[in-house]
Amino acid sequence: MDNQFDYIWKRFLTLLESEISRTSQADVARRLGVNRGQVSKWLSGLQVGGNLKTFVAHLESLGVPLSYIVNSSSEEFTQSLPNQWVPSEFEKNIAHTLNSGAKVLGKKTKDICAQAFKSSSAEIEKHVEAMLKGKKRIDIEDFYKLCNAIRLSPEDVLNRAAELTYERTAGVEDSSRRTA
Repeated sequence: MDNQFDYIWKRFLTLLESEISRTSQADVARRLGVNRGQVSKWLSGLQVGGNLKTFVAHLESLGVPLSYIVNSSSEEFTQSLPNQWVPSEFEKNIAHTLNSGAKVLGKKTKDICAQAFKSSSAEIEKHVEAMLKGKKRIDIEDFYKLCNAIRLSPEDVLNRAAELTYERTAGVEDSSRRTA
């Protein structure tokens, strides 16, 4: 690997680590269109990702322009890694529905962690709390684990989240029509 690409690749890996800390390795791999094993090989230095075209496509998948990786100073880069994930209204409503269901059914975060993730470590609890508050993305596997631990039907959670999203979206559309 030449020095310029090595520099860019290291920044890309820093970006991946930042994304993984906010979501999960599985989520980042899905967004990049690769498997988790591939991301793991990159992070461990066992393999470097493909050609420039593929590299730029990976950056686009993460919503990061190539100029961001290339042009910022090292300090600026590490201090201002973009917070890529912004939850949609539907994702917020999924989290809200799961959180509300847990409260109504008397499920504590520690118990949800133990059942869903076979661990109740402080780190896992923090991660689950962030998901239930809509602060961290809930991937499909975690969604099903959370539903099972809380004892909610995944279909019911999705339907309720869709209803809430429709109600809130319809309210916004109605108020914009009145002001027009």
